[in-house]
Amino acid sequence: MIEFKANNPGHFEHGKDFFKLENEPNDSLKYFVELYQNTDKATMKSIEEKLFINTYCKLPENVSFLGFSLYDKDLRGPAQIVVDRTTTPISIKALKI
Repeated sequence: MIEFKANNPGHFEHGKDFFKLENEPNDSLKYFVELYQNTDKATMKSIEEKLFINTYCKLPENVSFLGFSLYDKDLRGPAQIVVDRTTTPISIKALKI
């Protein structure tokens, strides 16, 4: 099961996709893929809020997040958005690709 989003839509749009993924059978592979035209530090904060502080539904633990930016302003090029759930608080960062 894969859900796609582009250009950082709102909390509700993220939440409804998370809800759909969360309610799929547990043995299925689940991915949430989001593409961004441009990113910067403010975008990273917005992504974090929509994934983990969302009032509608948070990104379930059994769903893998794949994020890609066509151009990250801080890295001056394309980037992968990486979510590290092993840290507290959860770490979200852009890595140049």
